[in-house]
Order: sequence, then structure tokens, then C-alpha cells
Amino acid sequence: MTTIAINEAVAALPALIAAHECGEFHEVAILRDGRPIARLAPIETQRDGVARGIFEVGDGTPSEDAEVVGPFQSDDKPGPR
Repeated sequence: MTTIAINEAVAALPALIAAHECGEFHEVAILRDGRPIARLAPIETQRDGVARGIFEVGDGTPSEDAEVVGPFQSDDKPGPR
């Protein structure tokens, strides 16, 4: 895990976030007097329904299995494109 002193983290926060988005690191431990006090980490997001409104489920699909077809079914609120 990458580490950084708190005073450096305050000054470099935009650069730290940009570096994370580019995949340079996953988490950063923020240190005060050499001891970890916080962690900068990505937020885990739920991806259910990401295909909603983009794909249609055709004939022959086991439509009774909501877990399988749910992300592909269209409704009044299509997902992001």
C-alpha cells in the first residue's frame, strides 16, 4: 500500500485522486508522525442493471430467472449509456 504524510496528502489530494484514476495505486495510507490515521480508497459501487434499456432478452431465454434476465430487461428508466 502506498503511504503519504498528512501534510503532503493535503497539498497533493487532486494529484492523488488523478493517480488513482490512472491505476497507479489502489489505496493510500495517510500517516501522522509515521502512524496510519486514514486510508484513501475507492468507493465500491453496485453495477446491477447496467445493461437495462440497452439489450432486449430474446425468445428461448429462461425468463423465470430474474437474476439472469433482470439486468437486461427494459423498463421506464433505462440505464446509463
